[in-house]
Amino acid sequence: PISTDEAKAELGVEEPVALTFGFVEEKKRYEDVVRALSTLPELTYLIAGELREGEGEAVLERVQELAEQFGVADQIRYLGYVNDRNVPVVFSATDVVVLPYERVSQSGVVNDALAYRRPVVASDLPAFRELKREFGCIRLYDGKCLNSILADLLRNPEQRSRLTQAASEYFTEM
Repeated sequence: PISTDEAKAELGVEEPVALTFGFVEEKKRYEDVVRALSTLPELTYLIAGELREGEGEAVLERVQELAEQFGVADQIRYLGYVNDRNVPVVFSATDVVVLPYERVSQSGVVNDALAYRRPVVASDLPAFRELKREFGCIRLYDGKCLNSILADLLRNPEQRSRLTQAASEYFTEM
């Protein structure tokens, strides 16, 4: 495994890092994270994933336009497709994984994040509610409170530690 510091150095980031991983597509509400960045100037947001055919480019353009409107474009990095060799680097560099889905029935990314023992903040959807209820390994947000949850996790090591421990317990049970 690669350390957080080594991973951040490899990606060229020093700040706290939030990550949304997987296809860049319409069903993810990247704008939730972009809006939250305006109150979290210390946070770098990594978007990692291939552009979903027929929609990914337009989604990324909207993210970039919104980021410019909010004055946070310099806090966002699009990594593109991440090959298997680099997946550990990206997750290890991450302080919190954000899953801003509009809809989802299941998510492989949540399992990846928990396997890397990363705190997860996800949209308040049934698939994620079940994980929170059964294992307490993720935090949920509705559209309005993402910035305060991210701030709490970034500035409160005990909160991050609690989620990391719950992620470890979840992954051990699974």
